Amino acid sequence: MAYGFDPVRLEILWGGLLSVVEEMSITLKRTAYSELIREANDFSCAVFDAEGNMLAQTDWVGSPGHLGSVPKIMKSLFEEYPPETLEPGDVIATNNPWLGSGHLPDLVMISPIFHEGKLVAFALNIAHHSDIGGRAPGGHIADSRIIFEEGILIPMHKLYKAGKPNEDTLKMITANVRMSKTLLNDIKAQLAANFVAERRLKEFMKDAKLEDLTDLAKAIITITEEATRKALESVPKGTYTWEHVFDGPQPGTTLKMKVTIEAKGPQMKVDWTGTSPQTDSGLNSPFNYTYAYTIHAIKGALTPELPFNEGALRPIEVYAPEGTIVNANFPAAVGARHVLSWHVNATVCGALSLAIPDRVLAASGGESNMPQFSGINPRTGRPFIHVAMHSGGLGARPNKDGIHAFAFPPRAENTPVEVTETANPLRIERLEILQDSGGAGKYRGGCGLIVDFRILTDKPCTIVNVVDWIEFGPPGLFGGLPGSKSEFILNPDTPNEQRLDPRKIAVVPPGSLVRCLVPGGGGYGDPLERDPQLVLEDVRNGFVSLEKAKEFYGVVIDPKTMSLDLKATDELRKKLKASRT
Repeated sequence: MAYGFDPVRLEILWGGLLSVVEEMSITLKRTAYSELIREANDFSCAVFDAEGNMLAQTDWVGSPGHLGSVPKIMKSLFEEYPPETLEPGDVIATNNPWLGSGHLPDLVMISPIFHEGKLVAFALNIAHHSDIGGRAPGGHIADSRIIFEEGILIPMHKLYKAGKPNEDTLKMITANVRMSKTLLNDIKAQLAANFVAERRLKEFMKDAKLEDLTDLAKAIITITEEATRKALESVPKGTYTWEHVFDGPQPGTTLKMKVTIEAKGPQMKVDWTGTSPQTDSGLNSPFNYTYAYTIHAIKGALTPELPFNEGALRPIEVYAPEGTIVNANFPAAVGARHVLSWHVNATVCGALSLAIPDRVLAASGGESNMPQFSGINPRTGRPFIHVAMHSGGLGARPNKDGIHAFAFPPRAENTPVEVTETANPLRIERLEILQDSGGAGKYRGGCGLIVDFRILTDKPCTIVNVVDWIEFGPPGLFGGLPGSKSEFILNPDTPNEQRLDPRKIAVVPPGSLVRCLVPGGGGYGDPLERDPQLVLEDVRNGFVSLEKAKEFYGVVIDPKTMSLDLKATDELRKKLKASRT
């Protein structure tokens, strides 16, 4: 029994809470206007108890950067609006990166839920808007120097008060963005999601004969905390340090993340001391966002099957020095903060690999080449903004290959070609797996993509991109090789081919072709230990070329019969191993 709930009843009630958040998420997805929300699923929903503890979230959609950041926002909410100042129909909103999930396009909406006159819960959702103003469309800007360049900053305030909208705030917000109708309708979708959560939660409480959620919340959170502490005890006690170097803000520069993980039995401490200072660019992360992906990496390694609620957070302490790229001080630019999510994951997994090598994965490609196209759509005569979501490969796992074109650690999904072409003056002329992009290893990294965009505007098109993995591919583990690197090319394979600056705004003529190479994930383990039959299958499927099969894996394949030469393979592998020494 946990707080009066037997295991069967607790499981039934837990399923009821999940169904509330499920319907909340479906409402937001189906009523949103922008492709980012309704197609790429770049939004998250959760329910909190009356004390501000995260209780339940959707398990099929939602960004770790959203849901790992927002537990801390509730403390800020109570400081600004103590519970006694809240009333039915209130909706509190903000996009402050230091309160929410780290950058301006993510708008947080929080609705207090009252049951029979008593505050019993909060419904919260975050949605990534395609534009929030600023000097460039799309919000992801790498070469900004201060937050005020990146868009309008909305302080925490009541967007709705007692059910009545704050029309002045809505006018101010829509006056500062390029596609005001889309933004306003996406805001309405967020409101609808919270209203649905309120209605369904009240029905749930009535059916379950619950006057409030206090004991249920304590039971769920306590059980999760106990299970998390038990999982942490499986990590050998000790201190584990890892350094990870990656591309800096300007070509030829580098940044460093350093993490020290102290495993102390049923608890863990994570320290980011030694990480690079914050930059004069968008490559900075507020602490909330770093915290979210730190927790995500640890949870993914140790407790992927457990619910993610307040109980999963309590046993893990995270510290990051102020003024670093993982805890940037206001008013730092943070428009490229999403880039740091996969580096946080790679660094934490690197440290954990020293203790639990069979529970971590190599670095992933992420959405590391995500151009944002904008201009005038000749079909409508109105502005358009398209944030292109296409994912690189997942890093290889301890016992499996990585997954191709898989969104990780962020979970925004690949946008379908048909949707992109229907809504925007763009034609995707090529979308295919990028051969040899997955890092070689005993287990191969997932492959990335090659994507060709044809510009169909009548006037020049603006492209804002934040390319990553430029000089360094996603690193492998335990002898696994890095995944491929990113490339951002204008008019490839023509006399006018040009390598675009990967982190600056570009304006390209109508009819241009833009090519993005999105990297594959790193490999895991020695490539010379990979089963030759698996290498042959990769070659037949086009994931690995004949040349790289021989160079990286030491596997000899007859190009005519596409069959293995096991004798030649054995001899070549012995030769390659001998050359290492």
